[in-house]
Amino acid sequence: MHEIRSLTGLRGLSATLVMLDHYSAIDFSQPFPMNMLPHMYLAVDMFMMLSGFILAMTYEDRLRHLPAGKGCRLFLVRRVARLYPLYALTTIVCFGLCRTGWLTFLDPDSSVVALVANLLLVQTWLWPGSSLNGPGWSISTEWLANLTFPGLVLVILGTSPTRAAWVAGAGLGIVAVSALAFGQLFDVPSPGAVNTITGPGAVGRCMGEFVIGMYCWRLRSRSPGVRVLGRSELQLGLILLLLLVMQDTRLDLFFVILCALLLIGVSFEISIVSTVLRSAPLAFLGRISYSIYLVHITLLPVRDGLARTLNEIGVPNAWCSAVLCCAVLTLLLATLTRRYVERPAQTLILSWCEERGVNMARAG
Repeated sequence: MHEIRSLTGLRGLSATLVMLDHYSAIDFSQPFPMNMLPHMYLAVDMFMMLSGFILAMTYEDRLRHLPAGKGCRLFLVRRVARLYPLYALTTIVCFGLCRTGWLTFLDPDSSVVALVANLLLVQTWLWPGSSLNGPGWSISTEWLANLTFPGLVLVILGTSPTRAAWVAGAGLGIVAVSALAFGQLFDVPSPGAVNTITGPGAVGRCMGEFVIGMYCWRLRSRSPGVRVLGRSELQLGLILLLLLVMQDTRLDLFFVILCALLLIGVSFEISIVSTVLRSAPLAFLGRISYSIYLVHITLLPVRDGLARTLNEIGVPNAWCSAVLCCAVLTLLLATLTRRYVERPAQTLILSWCEERGVNMARAG
């Protein structure tokens, strides 16, 4: 299926909000609308559902029409090529920044063993508290979701509607349990908040949402009745409910449910909301969203140094100015890493694997 451009824009908007949340360091005590920024950890939940939705849309038919082993290999090679090069680069950069004391975000374990766990993408589920690049914890859980994806295709997309619904319900239940048992805000336990980023809670959160995203694709592709969610008035109503729900972290699970409904609706691209998300600026942010997500943490020392300098020379609103400057720098850096790291590395890996596959076929 062709690209759903509105979902690309939604991904770009989500990555930008995560960046602004981390850069601004605003707490929940601020008045509306500034108190929305600390809630932007919820953009990660949208990311995970988007991932499940888009991968199900992209690979459902491919996995069905290829032999099981070949289909799985094709999928995993493509995911490694997509996720790993920039992740590995930013992880190594963050390791250096952590070891020199320049980067203290989330105060990760910066031992060599932790670095190995990070480079193997297992830190969130096997070595909690050691994500050197802060947002890298979710890439670790996404890799786990990718490893299980071929099996999930069978139990969500290749089974009866009733069984698929039960699996999706189980995914939502896992998210609920993770939020109630492991939810936290600024290292303070907060039952009900989905903001858990290490260990079993993070794995349950992201895996459950990945499953929900896959089920959303099933509904979108098989249930004509859900097209009603594509109507502008319904989507605007969902967005209003999302803004209201975001005011209380105990309602995070309802945010996840509302996001799932909005995701289905936006994917039809027939609403005002979809038109906005398909706009050129948001589509561009969507194309560089993975780079935004991973590179912005490396500029936190720049934000701190710039804020101090601006404050010393008497610039009004020095902190806000530093945040905006670093946001612009992040977009520039993300554009460069997308062009000169992500895309070339992806092409190189895929070409190498294809060439090796041909050689293996000739040898066999």
